[in-house]
Amino acid sequence: MKKYILLFSLLVFTILAKAQSFKDVYESIPMDDRFSSMMDLRHYQVENPKHAICYFKLAEIYDHYMREIDPILLFETLNSNYSQLTTHYGLVKHLLDEKQARQDRDLFGEIEITTDKKKVGLPDIIIEVDKRLLSSKEYYNNAKTVHDNYYQCINKYNECLFKFREILTNYPNYKDLYLLATPKLIDEIKDIELNFDSSLVFFDTYKLSCVQMPHLLEVNEYELNPIITYRLEGLIEADFTAPIVQLWDFKKWSSNFIHLIETDIQKIREELVQTDNLLDKEIEHYLNNESYSNEFDTYKVDLKFQNLIGKYDHASLCNELIEYKKMKLAYVLKTRSEENDVESMKRFFLINKLRFFKELALNKRTLNEEATALKKSTTIDDVAKYIHFFGEEYNAMDGFLRWCEVEKYKNDQIFEDNLSNLNQFIEKETSQFVFKDSLIKYKEKNIAFGVQQFDIDSLQPDTTITQTVTPFQKRWFYLSGFNLNSDSVKVPFLAQINPKGDIQWNIEPKLINENLVKNTSIKNLQITYDSVCHVVSRTEQWVNDSLMIPKTFIESYTWEGKQIKQYSYDSDLDPVYFWIDEINELYLIVEKGEEQIDSVTTHHPMYVKLFNLNDSLLWERHLNLKGDLVGVTLTNSNFLFTFNCSELNVGKYFLSNKDSNMAIASIYITREGKLSHINEYKYVKNLVASSCFKLSNNTLNIIGKVDSPDQVMSKLVYLLTNENGNLDFSNLKELTFNLIEL
Repeated sequence: MKKYILLFSLLVFTILAKAQSFKDVYESIPMDDRFSSMMDLRHYQVENPKHAICYFKLAEIYDHYMREIDPILLFETLNSNYSQLTTHYGLVKHLLDEKQARQDRDLFGEIEITTDKKKVGLPDIIIEVDKRLLSSKEYYNNAKTVHDNYYQCINKYNECLFKFREILTNYPNYKDLYLLATPKLIDEIKDIELNFDSSLVFFDTYKLSCVQMPHLLEVNEYELNPIITYRLEGLIEADFTAPIVQLWDFKKWSSNFIHLIETDIQKIREELVQTDNLLDKEIEHYLNNESYSNEFDTYKVDLKFQNLIGKYDHASLCNELIEYKKMKLAYVLKTRSEENDVESMKRFFLINKLRFFKELALNKRTLNEEATALKKSTTIDDVAKYIHFFGEEYNAMDGFLRWCEVEKYKNDQIFEDNLSNLNQFIEKETSQFVFKDSLIKYKEKNIAFGVQQFDIDSLQPDTTITQTVTPFQKRWFYLSGFNLNSDSVKVPFLAQINPKGDIQWNIEPKLINENLVKNTSIKNLQITYDSVCHVVSRTEQWVNDSLMIPKTFIESYTWEGKQIKQYSYDSDLDPVYFWIDEINELYLIVEKGEEQIDSVTTHHPMYVKLFNLNDSLLWERHLNLKGDLVGVTLTNSNFLFTFNCSELNVGKYFLSNKDSNMAIASIYITREGKLSHINEYKYVKNLVASSCFKLSNNTLNIIGKVDSPDQVMSKLVYLLTNENGNLDFSNLKELTFNLIEL
């Protein structure tokens, strides 16, 4: 029974619902709740699918929804609402008839009467629906324009931005962009400019569309901001919904970039080749130039051009290369300076030539250090910035690295070629005498500066041979040598020559008892600051008819040739070096004995003796060597002795070279006679010093030669050391230096 009651009630409810009018439903709809209203209307529409007024009201709701939705973020929803309202308005036009129009005219709202009727009729409603459809379509199209242009605008803008960030990732150093710009990168930057132009075009359309919907969007204008940051990831996306949109000015940046590529960068690439070629041309020209001058008019690199390179590459490899070649040009020009002119007839002092070659040697070392630094600083990125230059001029990076090594060899060769001039200067110094009057061959050598007989009318041949010429006090000279008497016996002489070339006096150094001596010869002489000439001679004195004693005697002569003193002592050794210190009242003699042969080695005994001016022996040091004394240098009131030797024995130290090759050794002895240390300079071949000079208080200069690998030519050697003999510079790469503390 209950079952039937329930079914009956449901049937009654259904009949009553169907019988409910739209007016009753519409009046019951909550007007402040659009969603609930739409659901109620849909429920009614399901029950009354042919009632047009329901579709009309639903279309109104969808129109409201459409106009409230953000067309940028929710365009799909807006599009859905637009589809719904056009569908529902279409159903209104399809289902509405005269009867419904008459019955529901009050429910359609305010409808303009377009006919001659007094009340709203079917045509009026249809016309209103068409107006609403047209308005909705216009709004929809505007919203679609806003949406499409927004995304086209932001997409084009973001293409610029993202490409910008991608460029930064590939080129972390902002300024490298210009020099590393490849054709592909340049095209990409041109695309950025085009995309930015497109984004602005879309923005203008987007802006006009936004004006049509001020209730949602307030976009009025954009503002272009210059790109001044060096870190491009600092650029963020733009907010195109803001009233004033902040945009980065990619167009201006791209235009400036292309402009700089076509001006500054193109100038760098063109002038870099020109500058490099001009520097090479200048270097080659002066390398082959046979003239000497201190005022050559050379090519000067434009500093503005180097600054332009530095503007885009502050640590530019090319600027380093230009600086190297400028140094190379200065190095080559130095070899062409007047100081290096062997043929010059000007009076010169050897010390100035030695200083010149010291500077040249240090310049060469600095230049080679620069070449090494240039090679070490070369990276793939550095070469890539100037790929056309290095590719065409140096055969890319590998070729440039080889060029750096070849440069060091060339620099060495330039120094070697000019070193022969120093050898000629030294030879010139030994024969430099302005009053040359004869040339005599003695022991297979041409000896100039013969001192003639006093009688210029004599027809006798020149029998005076000069062995040493010692200048002093503005072109005054002391000459020493020997005269050949009628029996062809050599008699030593000492003469003083004035600046005009006249002989002031001529004496024969000898022991007081001249009848008891023979084979006298002058070994050394020195001029002190008071113009006193100190002479060391060696002779043999007869003790009896069968015995002779070798003697060494020391004499001093005044300016006028008057003998001040004479001191002699017995000695089997030959004096090979003499030096007098008038300030400290000391003099030093180095004596060398004849070659001795024993079961161990072949050597010369050598003694170093220091006397005071009262001829008292202060100390002596003995050493044995197979070789010769090169020279003695006073360093800080101490003595540095330089030898050529294959074997050397001093104190507990014994030096012996493999294959009996000659080497250079320097022994440092203090003023008190203490052996301090020994310096060894060894080479794979014979190394022989010919001269040792003191350039300054802290610089020594050793000149010599070594055998060349082909054993045909000799290689000149140039060494610079400090005051203790420690090596500062050598033109021999394979030279071995050892310091032995004693």
